Amino acid sequence: MELPNQQKKLIHQRITDNLRECCRAAAMTQRELAAASNITEPSISLYLNGKKLPSIPVLFRLAEALGVTPADLLDLGTGTATTANPQRAQQLVRKLGAQLSELRQSLGSAS
Repeated sequence: MELPNQQKKLIHQRITDNLRECCRAAAMTQRELAAASNITEPSISLYLNGKKLPSIPVLFRLAEALGVTPADLLDLGTGTATTANPQRAQQLVRKLGAQLSELRQSLGSAS
C-alpha cells in the first residue's frame, strides 16, 4: 500500500521533530549524540535537519543513546507509543517501521 505524498511528508516531519525534541530533552549536542550512538556527526545533522530519515537499525541506536524507545521517536502523535505499554509500543514500532521503510524507498526513488 503506497502512502500519499502528503502523509509521507508529515511522517518524515514528525520523526524529525521527535528526534529533535528527544535530543533537547536529553540535553545532548549533535556531537554527543554522534559519539553515544556511534553514528557520524554529518549523519546526525542530516537526521536532525530533516534531510534524511534514519534506517530502522539507526533509529534503534539513536533511541538507545537518547534514553528513549524507538517508539518514542516514531510516535506520530497518536499517544500510543509509550514505555508504559511495551507490547503496544512494539506493535507500533513494527507498523511504523514498515511505513518508514516505504517512505525511505519512495524518497530515494524520487531523487
